[in-house]
Parts: sequence; C-alpha cells; structure tokens
Amino acid sequence: MDRSVPADIALMDRDLDGLVDHAYVADTGGNLYRVDFVDPNTVASRAGGEWTIRKIAKTESNTGGKVLFAPSVLLGQNKAYIAVGSGDRERPLTSNYPYVENVQNRFYVFVDTFSASGDAMDLDGDSLVDNTSNSTCITPSGTAQGWRMNLAGRGEQTVTSALIGGGRVVFNTHRALEVSSTQCSANPGSTA
Repeated sequence: MDRSVPADIALMDRDLDGLVDHAYVADTGGNLYRVDFVDPNTVASRAGGEWTIRKIAKTESNTGGKVLFAPSVLLGQNKAYIAVGSGDRERPLTSNYPYVENVQNRFYVFVDTFSASGDAMDLDGDSLVDNTSNSTCITPSGTAQGWRMNLAGRGEQTVTSALIGGGRVVFNTHRALEVSSTQCSANPGSTA
C-alpha cells in the first residue's frame, strides 16, 4: 500500500459459492487495490500464504484527491464495476481542504477484468471517458473501461460510498459555500 487506508474494504464472491474471492481497498492517495484470495484467471482457491494484493488503479493527476470511503462493487459477466469518489469528510468548510487548496475531486466508475498482471489503470488518463459534461454508459457487452466526472464547484467532495443497482450508480457529495462577511451565521454548505 502506498498510503493509509481509512475506508472499509469491499468484498466480492465472484463465483457465488458463498466464499469471498476478492477484496477491494482504497487509500488516501487515490489508489485502488484488489486482494485476490483465488487465482484471478480461474477463480481456483489459493492457500492463505498465496493470497496476493495488486494495485489496479491510481489517480495520477488528481493530486490531493483522497478516497475515504469503500469502493462499491458490482459483478457482471466476469467483470467487476468499481465505483469510488474522492473527498475529505473531515474537512467540510471553505476554510479547509479541498476548498482552499486546488484539488479537483472526482467520481469514477471503472471496469476490473481480473487481470493478474499489467500496470495500474490511470483513472485520470485517457482510459476512461470524461463524463463531466456528457453521459456515457458502460455495459457488460461494451468495451469501455469506465468513466470519470469532475465534481462541480470548487470544494465539492464525495461524503459516502456509492450504491450501484438497477443500472445506475448513486453517490452523495457536499460543497462548502463561501461565507460573506455580512452574514451573521455560517452556511454549512449544500449536498447533491
């Protein structure tokens, strides 16, 4: 692991036999890891000493974008759809990160094909479709590797894990609002 892991771990039973086959872990550097309790190519069981962990995705240009909530995982046709967003739940005000610092938080949905080798996917690179102003779907029969979107407004950040269901992904965000010097009380912000 490159950074600390404050988020819960997402577990997946890929072959539906009642046993966990993979675990997904996010860290505060925007890196995502897959722990393989089985062979990722065949789903054959491995002994405890043979379990592996591999970085499968990273956020190269999103410097400062922390992932503090567990990834959401959906299994479909021998692929896993991973949904995760960046933000810092402990800093919700305009006087805090990410409002003061130049951090562009994002939300990502990408496809894990259970590869056992290769470089980690750059979620901020050309591999994912930029859905900031578009709406591109990824489907089990498609070839898209996923999508990302910039969260709107300076300081907007995810504040929960996402939910995936019914062909949709849902996530919550918070955006701190600037406080005017003429206001008598602080505005805590807005949620989307």
